[in-house]
Amino acid sequence: MTTRSKEAAILIVDDNPTNCQLLAKRLSRQGYRCSQATSGKQALQMVAEQAPDIMLLDMMMPEMDGLEVLAVLRRSHDSISLPVLMVTARNEGEDVVSAFAAGANDYIEKPVDFPVLVARLQHHLAHKYLDDEVKTSRARLEEQNRKLEVGNQYKDNFLSAMSHELRTPLNAVLGFSEVLLDEMLGPLNDKQKQYCREIYNSGSYLLLIINDLLDLSKIEAGKLELELQRSEVRPLIEAVLGLMKEKAQRRGVTLVCHIDERLGEVEWDPLRVKQMLINLLGNALKFTEAGKRVTLSADLAGADEIMLAVADEGCGISSEDLARIFQPFEQASSPMRKTHVEGTGLGLALVSRLAALHGGRVTVESEVAVGSCFTLFLPRSHGNGHTEA
Repeated sequence: MTTRSKEAAILIVDDNPTNCQLLAKRLSRQGYRCSQATSGKQALQMVAEQAPDIMLLDMMMPEMDGLEVLAVLRRSHDSISLPVLMVTARNEGEDVVSAFAAGANDYIEKPVDFPVLVARLQHHLAHKYLDDEVKTSRARLEEQNRKLEVGNQYKDNFLSAMSHELRTPLNAVLGFSEVLLDEMLGPLNDKQKQYCREIYNSGSYLLLIINDLLDLSKIEAGKLELELQRSEVRPLIEAVLGLMKEKAQRRGVTLVCHIDERLGEVEWDPLRVKQMLINLLGNALKFTEAGKRVTLSADLAGADEIMLAVADEGCGISSEDLARIFQPFEQASSPMRKTHVEGTGLGLALVSRLAALHGGRVTVESEVAVGSCFTLFLPRSHGNGHTEA
């Protein structure tokens, strides 16, 4: 018997006080805490004041028999929270069936076989305590989840508010630096142009981070909507390549493109698909040495999917890092990782979540010192015109 079972509170209900006292005495010697009731009404009153762990209920009692008491008990206490063992002097099948139908957990015959009684008490108490632990664990988990949800909401609200607040002055910085670079207020010398260009590039990069933070916080809060529309694959990919061409040239990396002409139109959010491809291409260019290639491919992936793959010949990602690179603010730490490479660890997290919003997914294959290939699998069509996070 466990320590907890020894401390169990048992309510013994029998209209014969002598039976109550004898049984209570024997059970008390076993370590149980026993209380007694000599009528059904008294038993119900005691349960209302303080429910026991388990009850021994005599079936045959005047005024209010055991079955009537049990029927009232089961309105507020189920068979697990308050196990009830019916005690009967008549071992008739009809009585046993009636007891179980009314919600009894078990029955004991009179005269009571004490070792059998103790064994059955332990059995039902073990089930009750296990259920209590499950309920306690569930309540604790629900409370923790509630706190996490509140914390996540605070985080999302903070990121959203800060992103909006920071974008306003940043747009001003970018606008005025463009004005200076265009020499609208007068000519600049080479050094001044260099500084203005650094201001503009740094501001653009910071704005990119803020936009990623804002999008990620919207997705986590379930507030980002996709604007789905049908469009051709080739023009979208050519537009993305046009945006990344200059960056590739500056790094001395060759951009290669392969598009399956069978793709035709796809229903997606073009802006978000461009955002995903730009993030993937930006990562590929970032970790690819000059003189090597980055390839963007668009192919069919079965009848209902297309795949957009970005493959590089860069430093690759270690197997240890592959499991976490799609988490926010996580970055790979490959032994061949370049030093002083810009990045916040938001890009791949955003790609993963935007792909999921489209009803798709992103996969990665990589080998250190050989390269990586990130593949977007997206459905070719959707059932409605927009999708919410």
